[in-house]
Amino acid sequence: MPASADPAQIHTLPLKWQCDGSIPERGTSSIAVRFDFAAQDDARYLENRNGFFDAVTLVSVREDSSALVRRHPSSTIEPQVGGGVFAIPLPATGNDVIAQYAIFDAPEYQALGLETQIVAELQQDRPDTLAQLLLVAMIAGFLLLPILLDLAFFRALQARFLLWHALLAFSMAAHLLTSGTLVAFVGLSIWHLHALAVGSFSLVVISCIMFFASFIEPDRLNPRIRQMLTYLAYMIVVVTIIRIAGFEVLRPYSLKLYFLTFLPVLGVIGWGVVDALRCKSRSVWFQAIAWAPLMAVGVIRLATMLIPELTYIEGIWMFRFGAVFEVIVTGLGVVDRVLVIRRERDRAQAHAAMLKNLADHDPLTGLLNRRAIVSRFDALADEGFNTVAVIDLDHFKGINDTHGHSIGDEVLRAVAIALKPDEDTLVVRLGGEEFALFMRGRNTIDRAEQRRQEITRHVSRSIALDRLVTASMGIIHAPEVFSSRKGGVNFDMIYQRADKLLYEAKATGRNRTVCERLKLFDAHPKKERRRHDRRAAA
Repeated sequence: MPASADPAQIHTLPLKWQCDGSIPERGTSSIAVRFDFAAQDDARYLENRNGFFDAVTLVSVREDSSALVRRHPSSTIEPQVGGGVFAIPLPATGNDVIAQYAIFDAPEYQALGLETQIVAELQQDRPDTLAQLLLVAMIAGFLLLPILLDLAFFRALQARFLLWHALLAFSMAAHLLTSGTLVAFVGLSIWHLHALAVGSFSLVVISCIMFFASFIEPDRLNPRIRQMLTYLAYMIVVVTIIRIAGFEVLRPYSLKLYFLTFLPVLGVIGWGVVDALRCKSRSVWFQAIAWAPLMAVGVIRLATMLIPELTYIEGIWMFRFGAVFEVIVTGLGVVDRVLVIRRERDRAQAHAAMLKNLADHDPLTGLLNRRAIVSRFDALADEGFNTVAVIDLDHFKGINDTHGHSIGDEVLRAVAIALKPDEDTLVVRLGGEEFALFMRGRNTIDRAEQRRQEITRHVSRSIALDRLVTASMGIIHAPEVFSSRKGGVNFDMIYQRADKLLYEAKATGRNRTVCERLKLFDAHPKKERRRHDRRAAA
């Protein structure tokens, strides 16, 4: 219909009406729909599916050729509750009305006229509308449940696919609500509601794409496919903005461009599924099963929109079923993938702990080694360990030379048992035949001496040798030094001090202990002693 035509004279204009149900060709700025009928009392509203157009003008023509005209901009038309449609009161009804006309200005697609009908009552007043609203609300609520599960798992695993699945569930619920449930609670025009429907559906597709790209195991999907999926997500964002913005120059093409965008999406996802199956992906099976209904809906929508001979099928109930089915199956897939990731993480942590245990323990005796103590020295001091004893076996080289290294190893293992580590005593093998005790609690010096003497008794009971195995020990008891650690006291400083005491024990006959109690720590005791002697002499 020409844009300059007067709506009130539409019944006199020589327009080319198509009565065979075919879709008119694109090129006109308006589409006019005519209803010829004998007047009926129940013809009260014009009803159509929500969509993008500038305005709809209703014309009621009477028998005397007069016409009553009402123009409704799309921004003022309120959608109906319960079904994704709008309804506008006819300008006039009655026995003298011979025709009703609806003129859509700048419609997004020409098939809009084929879906126009005259109805007697509003959809929201129909008996089954409330039941549908409750069902859709239940479905939307069900779709929101996985979000809590995804966020809880994400907090523990930091896996990005969990966020995409949460967004997928949210966008599906939002898209379902735009079919007529949302307007029961929020006042929106059909333009805004349709924009939300288009945007939420695009978000469904985008989150599906990104979820698939991040959900499939890293080594089970070609990196090029992941990259292509990301590019397709960006493309959908751009095309959706173009469609919602309704640029005048692009309006004749925006709808088909929007739907054509989904063709490569279906193609690349199909390619990705095949590639992941070929690579023996476990996760892709859940995706292939979960998306089957939604893919069927997508194919039907695309075919009926892009093929002129077919009537567009939105398949809203198919989409609702597919959404629920997808969330259930994909939720199972997410749980399965989370369990797999958790098992892999536990194995990795166990392996790391094993490596750390090997790095921190002496493989021969199973005791802590020097590296473990050096790294934990400050923590041990904070936990109250304030006594350090360094123990060295006397004449151990003679045992190796006489009985062999295998017997020498048995002696070292027996020494480790004799030293008896417990919660207040850490036993360390520093290297060779040298051990150390870190002790806390009461009577640490006496307890260390008992362990030193136990070495001789336990080795003699365990291993048949021609000599007794004795040990010498240097021990430092320094509660004040350990508690304050002034002057940057570290393990090496304490060890050097205790080692000097051990040397004194060996120099004075072996098989004995030399002990020192410290209140202040001096890293250079000999220098201080010489300085003190010079002051005394002066």
